[in-house]
Amino acid sequence: MDQAAQYHEDGDINAAIPLLGCAFELSDHLLRRSWPNAATALSRFTAAGIGLAKAYQLLSNDKARGFIIAQANERVADSVSDIRCYQLISDSIAVLNWAAVNLAIRRWYKGFVPNDHYLSGLIKY
Repeated sequence: MDQAAQYHEDGDINAAIPLLGCAFELSDHLLRRSWPNAATALSRFTAAGIGLAKAYQLLSNDKARGFIIAQANERVADSVSDIRCYQLISDSIAVLNWAAVNLAIRRWYKGFVPNDHYLSGLIKY
């Protein structure tokens, strides 16, 4: 993620996409195994999905952005059978759905939507 952030700062989003994709896939594998624990794996997966969707958004690739958000939503919904994680699953789905809407709005109304401080804490690029 650090190298992807560096590419982003340098304005090379195309170079960041493969790294963000790897982070998304790796976090999916960790989520399937609930490693190191279900809550951490779910949070990492959610952040990786939003980061990848945001990168596609910056490239104006709405189809890929939508696909990533939809895939992440489905995976989160099926992720954890531990009843103690249901609230976290619900929160993750809410954040993913919020990100999908917010990124789409920013695509159409650039500059009119205030920056979101909640997601900036999740994604460091």
